[in-house]
Amino acid sequence: MLHYNALLDSEELGSFFATVPWCLGGSLQQAPMLRRALQLEYERFSEWKNPLHISIVTPMWNTNLRYLQELIYSCVLQSWPYWELVLVDNGSTSCDHLGEAKKWEKNDKRLRVITSPSNLGISGGRNLGIKNSRGSVICFLDHDDILHPQALGILARAFHAEQRVNFIYTNEVKLSEDSTSITDYFHKPGFALADLRRTNYLCHLVAIRRDFLTKLGDKGPYFRAEFDGCEDHDLYLRLATSADFCAKHIPVFAYFWRLSASSTAEDIAAKPYVYERAERMLTEHLEQSGLLPYTTIATKPKPPRQLYSLRFRPQHRELVTVIIAYRDQWHLTESCLTQLSRQDLAASLRIVLVDNASQEQCTGQKINALIAKLQPCFDTIKAVHYGGAFNYGKIHNQILKEHVDSSAVLLLNNDVELSTTTTVANMLGELQAHPQTGFVGIRLLYPKHHSVQHAGIKITIDTLNLGLFRAIHVLDADSEFPFDERSAPAVTFACALTRKETIQRLGGFDDLYFPNGQSDVELCLRALRAGYPSFYLGGTTAIHAESATRACADESFEQLQLSLKQASPLVYARIRPYTHMNTKHLVSNSADFRFFLPLRYRLADRINIFLKRSFAPFHRLLKLVLR
Repeated sequence: MLHYNALLDSEELGSFFATVPWCLGGSLQQAPMLRRALQLEYERFSEWKNPLHISIVTPMWNTNLRYLQELIYSCVLQSWPYWELVLVDNGSTSCDHLGEAKKWEKNDKRLRVITSPSNLGISGGRNLGIKNSRGSVICFLDHDDILHPQALGILARAFHAEQRVNFIYTNEVKLSEDSTSITDYFHKPGFALADLRRTNYLCHLVAIRRDFLTKLGDKGPYFRAEFDGCEDHDLYLRLATSADFCAKHIPVFAYFWRLSASSTAEDIAAKPYVYERAERMLTEHLEQSGLLPYTTIATKPKPPRQLYSLRFRPQHRELVTVIIAYRDQWHLTESCLTQLSRQDLAASLRIVLVDNASQEQCTGQKINALIAKLQPCFDTIKAVHYGGAFNYGKIHNQILKEHVDSSAVLLLNNDVELSTTTTVANMLGELQAHPQTGFVGIRLLYPKHHSVQHAGIKITIDTLNLGLFRAIHVLDADSEFPFDERSAPAVTFACALTRKETIQRLGGFDDLYFPNGQSDVELCLRALRAGYPSFYLGGTTAIHAESATRACADESFEQLQLSLKQASPLVYARIRPYTHMNTKHLVSNSADFRFFLPLRYRLADRINIFLKRSFAPFHRLLKLVLR
């Protein structure tokens, strides 16, 4: 094998390596340090005994010569040396790229070129490549994209460390046509079938063990030509419903997806036929899963990632206990109950109203009148008293133990008004379709302007104090998908549906450290760690007059305890959010940039010191204005 530095010393490979703004964890990697890291990895990997061999399958059709060269460069530069690149030419009419491919085939036995006299399509080309591949792991690379030089080494180590894992996917970024800038950092969540049914968020880079993939091949072709354009989504869904499917997400940006006019990386409208084929594919999948009669499929016209919105209607009528705590403010409770009474008959509702320390004399009379008025609308409705100090966790632990005998439980604030008659049915249908879901939440809106108040919970780092985690509401329409249906680290219990058994398995609410603030986030994080992720329905809404019953209180201590007690799922949620960052790196690893970057920070530090000394009282304000 070549000494790794000899590769980078060649003019072509060295120039390519210096041009691309490599990033693995989201920040730019400096070329000299990355080069040294790759060299060290290459030396260690070269000593492995019985190493894992990885086959990269890439169909080609009239491929841009420069794109093909860069694709090959990104493979040759891998620090993991045990790979093969299977290039399948799909009956190209322009053959300049074939000469380049065959030249590399002569010089490096790890490259193999297979030619088809006719265009087999993306599915046929990939199937032919799989048939002619030899590796124990197979992954797929489009003919105009590239891999991070550490990508295959990362995959190989993960497969080696976890023998049960047979399916691995990574994050991705988009690469400009000239390979000098990257944008659209797609941070993917952990695997969830509920997400995959709505969109192919796995996309690339995906690596699959051959023995696992072969089981699917026994039932027909791996990729099906009738679904070209969404053929990978079809494959992933069929694999995900296999009994021995075991997926792992590695949250690094290992794949660079080329932005070009003909690619769906730029705009899915570049391939309009994808919508029709994806709908057929999804319909078939839902039918085979026994969900089709209970599902409505709606096309998303301009999706950032999501193709379809799925509304799962309950497969059977089910009793749902609704727990509503209140303190005075009987008119809020009346509005809440009135909207509940209008829900369709997909679920039978049993209402438990919990009076906690009401002070107004008329509250009891008004609530009793409401119960008498609305009794025919529900399976049962009753009011119980909780005489202690307000403690959300303790109240709900007691009510769940003494007054709930149904499996499904809706946790609902009395200041929430459901917007449609199908809200509970949508939530219950989602819970029935995906039993592993811990909590189902919805989009909550402020009363006056109907702007988004809650769209799932995201985890951030608060750098102004001890560097603790913070759980805050998702609001950004451009990158965090508040209007979509997707996994979330947590949802607010102002309106959340779950199973009583789920809360019991988790040991109930922590009413000691989280009597009120962050109690919902803490329980959702425990559920996430136990394998019960939360799910957010962005297309289902309610009005939430936040804190109308009880004023907001400081939650600094609760935030501290959340960081101390739930560090593991917080880290997981922090590095595996469902977000799509649009910030661009308008940079490369050129010598000019390596000079400019430290100079830029030195100048910024000097300016900051000057402002701090000259305008000390106004320094913070000036920094905010300058930002």
